[in-house]
Amino acid sequence: MGRLVDPLEFYYTRTPAFNVTTPEGRARLEAVKKRLREVLDALGVDLGRGCRVLSLCSGSCIDGIALAEEYGCTATCVDKQQWLLEAGLAYAGEKGLKVEAVVGDVENVEELVDGDYDVALLWGSSLAHLSVWSFDRVASGTLNLLKRGAPLIVEQRDTIFEVLPRLRSSALALEDPPVVEYHAGFDPEKGSLRKFYVDLASRDMARDEIYVWGPWLIRYVLEKNGYTGVRVLPPPPRHVVAGFKG
Repeated sequence: MGRLVDPLEFYYTRTPAFNVTTPEGRARLEAVKKRLREVLDALGVDLGRGCRVLSLCSGSCIDGIALAEEYGCTATCVDKQQWLLEAGLAYAGEKGLKVEAVVGDVENVEELVDGDYDVALLWGSSLAHLSVWSFDRVASGTLNLLKRGAPLIVEQRDTIFEVLPRLRSSALALEDPPVVEYHAGFDPEKGSLRKFYVDLASRDMARDEIYVWGPWLIRYVLEKNGYTGVRVLPPPPRHVVAGFKG
């Protein structure tokens, strides 16, 4: 018999691309570096050695590490998953990068870290784990930690158009190991999909709640919380929405 495990543990232990110490994670790091250079150039954001980066829902902090390597920034990475943060610290230690890890819930970011950051990132479609109300609190707290003129940059799949058309279907979510994803319902009040996952090899299972997002929703939350100059950058491969502290 398999186990019913925490959904974050279930997913991220089976997707090595989110672990910077794996070959897949290092390949993703290079892709993130390229995309972040494009995004920062498009937004007119100049970073240099000594700039402070706040990475939210950071996993192994691939986005923060990318800016540390490219611009000499100091990165602070916040996530619930200590084992992934430790992987990021191990990589940063090998490379001599200035990266610190904070274990905690990003909804309480103001209680976890000190401000003045030159840029904050919510990268890798992390809003799938956050409701509109949760992101509202994150956006508000992060604004208070940014320097004047600094941006919060959000990268997110448009799950409303990508996910909802396949709402009632089951699918092979991962191939190695083989994981099947079952639709268990949609909550129209919360804007979330209930999902049930089964690892066909280990028989481990997980229940998860995935929140749907479109770029206009992210823009609304940022503007509601006082971010200025909010912009939506088109793919590839995902939308980026950024707003600045006025």
